[in-house]
Amino acid sequence: GIRDYKVTGVQTCALPISDARLYAGLFDGTEGAEFALSSGCKGYVFLARGQLQVNGHHLSAGDALLLDQEPLVKVSAGVDAEVLVFDLSAHAT
Repeated sequence: GIRDYKVTGVQTCALPISDARLYAGLFDGTEGAEFALSSGCKGYVFLARGQLQVNGHHLSAGDALLLDQEPLVKVSAGVDAEVLVFDLSAHAT
């Protein structure tokens, strides 16, 4: 399933992010999830391990995906997948 973390004042690649939400999940087989990105925000998906479908895109370990103007994140078809999804304000990316 998905865990929800509130992240404030994160420093990533020397780019300060004042407000973000971080979701972490483990998926295998038929497990999946859908959740809405905050209005006006972008999503950044990083697959740490395994394989996963995210909004129709196949990701393998180490892949990343930027979601712009997509209100919903859909994850499915995981194979030993560990994923991080960042819900970022539009000016942070």
